[in-house]
Amino acid sequence: MAKINKITLIEPEAPGFHVFSQFKMPRLGLPLLGAILKKRGYEVNLHLGKLSEKDFHSFSGNDLIGISTTTSTAPEAYRIADRFRQAGKKVVIGGVHATFVTDESLQHADFVVRGEAERTFPELISRIQSEELPRDLCGVSFIDRGETVHNPDAPLIDDLDSLPFPDYTLFDSKMKLFNAPIQTSRGCPYPCNFCNVTQMFGRKVRYRSVEHVLDEMAQLPKDELFYYDDNFCSNPKYTKQLCEGILKRGIKPKYSSAQVRIEVTRDPELMDLMAQAGTDLVYVGFESVVPETLREYKKQQTVEEIAQAVEIFRRFKMRVHGMFVIGADHDSKQTAVRTLQFAEKHGIDTIQLMMLTPIPGTELYRQLVEKGRIVSDDWSLYDGQHAVYMPAKMLPEELQKTTFSAMGKFYSLRRGLTWVAKRDFYSASRRFMGWYLIKRWKWDNRDWSSLLHKHTVKTYRKNLSNQLKELQKQLDELLKKLQSRLPEVGFRFEDLLAKGEKMLSDINRTLRDLKPSLDIDLAALDNKARELTQAVTKIQEEVIAIESALRSHTVKSASV
Repeated sequence: MAKINKITLIEPEAPGFHVFSQFKMPRLGLPLLGAILKKRGYEVNLHLGKLSEKDFHSFSGNDLIGISTTTSTAPEAYRIADRFRQAGKKVVIGGVHATFVTDESLQHADFVVRGEAERTFPELISRIQSEELPRDLCGVSFIDRGETVHNPDAPLIDDLDSLPFPDYTLFDSKMKLFNAPIQTSRGCPYPCNFCNVTQMFGRKVRYRSVEHVLDEMAQLPKDELFYYDDNFCSNPKYTKQLCEGILKRGIKPKYSSAQVRIEVTRDPELMDLMAQAGTDLVYVGFESVVPETLREYKKQQTVEEIAQAVEIFRRFKMRVHGMFVIGADHDSKQTAVRTLQFAEKHGIDTIQLMMLTPIPGTELYRQLVEKGRIVSDDWSLYDGQHAVYMPAKMLPEELQKTTFSAMGKFYSLRRGLTWVAKRDFYSASRRFMGWYLIKRWKWDNRDWSSLLHKHTVKTYRKNLSNQLKELQKQLDELLKKLQSRLPEVGFRFEDLLAKGEKMLSDINRTLRDLKPSLDIDLAALDNKARELTQAVTKIQEEVIAIESALRSHTVKSASV
């Protein structure tokens, strides 16, 4: 049997400089798994963030390494996994990215755990100890003698109360959490096309019992609490009971924050109970101030409802962090500016303008891959702060520039000083912090603009070339058809044939213009491609009309 006693679970550091560099907030998966494994007698330690050489040598003495991934941390997760495997260690990769990009993840691990891991991972460890391949273990993928094996998905965990409380004491350093995280539910009923929560955790929301949550809250620090739920108020009745329990037990935190949707503001009783229970900050996924984009995102809300919700949050003395996603097919270069103007008009306290990011596992990712609109497959860029695809109404560089320009204006030093003058030091500190983060990001990513342009030109050239070649193929077939019919109908087809041959020459000339140069005029070539497409379509319509007339004439002649 393989001896497994010491286990290290790692959540890699997200790439680059970003807001979470300042606020340590581990996802709950590893603290939960750590608590489960500890109860089973394993010696477990957790690591969050950058892995130093000292850390690597320290963990190399362990028997098993588990690594959790998001899409932006995947490259670092793979690098860490490769190093430990080279050192002869068993490596298991899990998390949301590995769940949806399993074959890639398997190139860097002995096993991949897909979906919720609290049941699967401990059982997988038992199989590894027994030196038994987990062929019947749902939710596990592995490679056996060159054959990739994907076992069926594991069922979602119905009884969340059966899970222990996350154990943050297992982290290998004295990590000071920005706030105490707690989760009351899993899953989300809303089908937003850019989010993979429903694919990972299901559309049916599963809840812990109120008493179970309150018991965990009673042992957490009382300074500041963060509800990790994707939608804290998905079940208003449940949330009311939880708030009432907090007040009854006397475990109200000094501050608390939660992720909610605007629907919560339609229930005054719920709003009042949340405020009484300490909720003073809400993170709201407004997503857009463009009505067509809200429909595209399937948000099931309107711009007017968003404005009303902000006013109601303010009435209950809750600060609002508005989260917006820029870059949908209905968005233009003006969208980020419109969003900034909306946020300032309605007094949203802080904002987060993220660029639409096609995360694997989402409907959006599937659509953009099919259409060839992804400009970079570097997962470390999939963090909402880099444009990685081609929007419909602007270039990726324009999406990048306008989004960060709007963020820079919102978090300017001048606006920060304005809040200082009003003696609102909370708002002032957030503006100054935002200003610093944006400046730092731009410095750390100072080469991204030119690199993005290269990615864009390469992708655009490839797509346009494929489009023109397909057009060329259609035209070739049409010309052959025209030539075979000339004896029947005379000059009308001859005219179309001449048009088609000239158009074919234009297509070939345009293809030659797609030379490997970064100075390529994308807009001019795009317009030319549109003109050619419309011209070919017109010829096809004329041919169909002539053939229809011919059939009609033939029928009449036969009847006579």
